[in-house]
Amino acid sequence: MKNESLEFMGRLCINFGHNHYALEFHEKNLIISLLNVVHKNQLDQYWYHTIIYISLANILSIISQLLNENKTFHM
Repeated sequence: MKNESLEFMGRLCINFGHNHYALEFHEKNLIISLLNVVHKNQLDQYWYHTIIYISLANILSIISQLLNENKTFHM
């Protein structure tokens, strides 16, 4: 289970990397602060929390990207 979760987490990190350009400065800071949990010692002990934080960061970045595209579309 842990290895599968780490693979899933890696995919979410890649997705976040592709979507982060759509974020406002304060949104990036919030997400980076959430991602700070990904330190080796914490990852070994709290890997399930890390998945939640990275999932949240990914969702926020995708929502922000969709909102920005929607604004551009209507202009």
